Amino acid sequence: MLETIERDTFFAHDREGNYVEWLSREEYERHHDGNEAPGLLPLIDIAGWKGDPPARRSLWGSWLPLHQTTMLTGPGGVGKSLFEQCLCTAIALGKPFLGMETEQRNTLYVTCEDDADELWRRQDAINAAFEVDRADIIGKLHLCALTGEDETALAVEGEHGTLDATERWQQVEQTCKAHQIGLYAFDNATDAMAGDHSNLHHVAAFVNMLTGLAIKRDGVAMIIHHPNKAGDDWLGSVAWHNKVRSRLIIGRGEDDVDPDARTIENPKANYGPSGGRVDFRWHQGAFVRSEDLPGDYAEQLAQSIRVQSENEIFLACLRARMAQPGREVGPNLGSNYAPARFAEMTEAKGLPKGKLARAMERLLYVGRIETQQVKRKGSDKKTIIAEVDPNAS
Repeated sequence: MLETIERDTFFAHDREGNYVEWLSREEYERHHDGNEAPGLLPLIDIAGWKGDPPARRSLWGSWLPLHQTTMLTGPGGVGKSLFEQCLCTAIALGKPFLGMETEQRNTLYVTCEDDADELWRRQDAINAAFEVDRADIIGKLHLCALTGEDETALAVEGEHGTLDATERWQQVEQTCKAHQIGLYAFDNATDAMAGDHSNLHHVAAFVNMLTGLAIKRDGVAMIIHHPNKAGDDWLGSVAWHNKVRSRLIIGRGEDDVDPDARTIENPKANYGPSGGRVDFRWHQGAFVRSEDLPGDYAEQLAQSIRVQSENEIFLACLRARMAQPGREVGPNLGSNYAPARFAEMTEAKGLPKGKLARAMERLLYVGRIETQQVKRKGSDKKTIIAEVDPNAS
């Protein structure tokens, strides 16, 4: 094997142990038959272990383990990019995020989806949520927009089917080193890896590359990924799930009553408890917990959500009755009184008649429902309630 290099001259031992001089690496490799015994594995020196092992560390609660790659997924439009920028800001500042403590480290967020102006607008909203100035994040949070760039891939498929690092990856490495980055995040996986996302070996090699840099930086790597059309949490090989040690999923609330509601879960956590969940919401351009909002606003918000829920329950009951001919209900007291009849239905979810009556009045006021006159048997007419087509003018 090669021992020393002097200018362009290479020195080596041949198989008989003789010292041989080769004028170039190509000449050496051309004459060397490759039969030399391989080196040994980099074994861990167990004798060097002293005392207790180091404690596990994480940059955010127990959900962002050190020296590992964490994958964040979620459906389109749910706010993965905003979430990542919020998280990077929190860690750069060393501030709690969504009720979990962070360890302060310099952070780098690279996006291939939003331009620099969008990052600026988003960051100002995040700063307001954290109650900090721009000056507070300078030198700690680093943002990069590769949107519109021709070459965004960190790794590409090589000539012999391998996955090879690119010049862009070298830029990431050098940037992390120059700015002492402890958390770097890339948005998203389809822009980052120009290989076969269904190829087990490509995906494993790519995640290993990300993790390698996390280890070098004594930090964490994050990759944002998208679900596939079949409804799986990620697009491509199961290696995306198997290789990362931590996986997070961001989603919307459990119903459509509150469009700003979000949840995040950790279905995979090799170094901590999995199955955790945090509820939070979009508020004025950033993600926060409802309990972290100002008291007056939080109460108003809770009331608004309750009212919206009651409205939706009333509409669900109305739709169920309207689907059955002859089961129409009306707005007036009597045997046909909508709130009374709805309170008896399973669709009412236990909501009492009084709250259903208030929901009816609200929906009439805003034009979501209307009264109509329909003929009974003979010449009599009765007043019923009907839902207004939302697409009607």
